Amino acid sequence: MTGEFEQEVHAAFQIFIAAVTRAAERTAVETIRSACARASLRAVRVVGASDRGPPPGKSMARRAMDDAAVRMTVVAYLREHSGTSPTRLGLTLGINHGPLRRYLRELVDDGTIRIEERFVGFGRQRHRACFLVEHVNPSAAESPAAPAEAMA
Repeated sequence: MTGEFEQEVHAAFQIFIAAVTRAAERTAVETIRSACARASLRAVRVVGASDRGPPPGKSMARRAMDDAAVRMTVVAYLREHSGTSPTRLGLTLGINHGPLRRYLRELVDDGTIRIEERFVGFGRQRHRACFLVEHVNPSAAESPAAPAEAMA
């Protein structure tokens, strides 16, 4: 009787191990497939991020929305980290060098940011730093003078 019981327990244990092994294999295959899919999407994004125009199947309006979102991200980052170099900006935000130069050039042309060039360190190495341009509201600048004129 004990022998039969041990055989049944052993058979049940073998079935359990086989089921766990199949589940682990399915999970591993799904993980590998999703990792490959993410890697191929990243490769497509890097190729599509160049200045050669929108990737196939991407409309110009969609590209314009993406560009606006990237510019807003750059401005928000510079608001928190004033004086950041373009290299650090690209590395931190994950933007390739070519498109980043275009975004920065557009923001400089708009008057949103300024890029200062400094020569620092041994050998006077060139260093660029990006800063937000503080816009002065003309009506706010005149308003403190208005009460002074009213008193006179």
